[in-house]
Amino acid sequence: MYQTIKSICCFYLFLLFSSCSLNAPEIEKAAEIKSVLIAGEGKNALLIVHELTYKTILHRTNKLKLSTASAIFRYSVYQLDNGLLVNRMVTGNGPDDFQIIGFQGSKIWCYDNLHRLHTRRLPDLTLLQTQKDMALTNPILSLNSSLPDVAETYQYYHYNPLDTQLTIINKSGNTFKLNVLTLKSFSTEKAKPFTKKLKPTGNSVFLNPKQLLKLTGNSEQYITKDGKTAKVPYLFGRFLLEQDPTKLAIAEKNWEQKPLANYKKPTRVDFNTSFNEKMNRSRRTITGENLGGDSTKVYLLYSSSFGNSGAALISQIAINSGQYNKRWTLAFPDVFFNLVAKKTKTPFQKKYRAGIQSRDFEWYGIYGNQFIGIKMAHLMVADLGSGKIVYSKKL
Repeated sequence: MYQTIKSICCFYLFLLFSSCSLNAPEIEKAAEIKSVLIAGEGKNALLIVHELTYKTILHRTNKLKLSTASAIFRYSVYQLDNGLLVNRMVTGNGPDDFQIIGFQGSKIWCYDNLHRLHTRRLPDLTLLQTQKDMALTNPILSLNSSLPDVAETYQYYHYNPLDTQLTIINKSGNTFKLNVLTLKSFSTEKAKPFTKKLKPTGNSVFLNPKQLLKLTGNSEQYITKDGKTAKVPYLFGRFLLEQDPTKLAIAEKNWEQKPLANYKKPTRVDFNTSFNEKMNRSRRTITGENLGGDSTKVYLLYSSSFGNSGAALISQIAINSGQYNKRWTLAFPDVFFNLVAKKTKTPFQKKYRAGIQSRDFEWYGIYGNQFIGIKMAHLMVADLGSGKIVYSKKL
């Protein structure tokens, strides 16, 4: 009797172990971040994060502990002001995961291989209209020739939040603009695919079209302007660059229409040139005026020390008569400048439990009076006035 009870208990313990070894992708920590979008403003702003996690199974074979895993993609929607998770959608493990092009009101515009161009509602991400649905209003959307693959979404689709127009290019170069409110469209000149992505950091930043700051040096970087170099070094320093598409669009418009007095612009590029060429010009204005708040301050990311133990530091640098002074510096918990410093107990835990933090994904933005950053799959929010951390959490 005792042996029977013991056998039954062992059996159920085995089942319990087996069931617990299955990681639920809805609650597992993110292993890698693929993209980020902020939709809305103020307390209603939402942070939409495209994440990769792993679904793992532990099992025993001939007294050996084995594991299998598969990559799972998902979208997580967070309330930006407090970091609370309001919705999460597991989308699968294939290459057909949808990509977000932009947002308008309470919906986002997306693209995938199944629905092609389509819209989803925030924050539940439920499907609203597919391209086939929208073609009933605008027949031009029924044309399926030369449609790009979902992996090429950002090369052929671009949303301008200022005029609520979506620029669409097919693989033949045929281009048209679609009004996302009315679904009316008009053709434009042929254009080449958008090839450049916004970078989160850089070695130079424009305060305005005629004031350029650079970082010079090797491992120790120094701020340089007009050939004059500051004395304070920043270890592996990089300027934080603007990511907000609305601010970039405003800068592009200002650059074309309101050049600064007594400043000779470079050779004018016609409005019909590619988006990338105009974005290169817009960055000259936006990186100082908006990322730094104004032309009196910029933000720097740098390491606290050499080696794997160096914490990732962020400083606000005040600019005054050629002087560059730190107003505040903050370090986020468990975020290192060098990602190798994120240690785990075993290779298995490093690969599947703790996740494989992306070594190249960084994202930063200024929204309202807050700094928002993602590094090593950590979401970090700080108050720009005080330099105090509002919250920091593992995604």
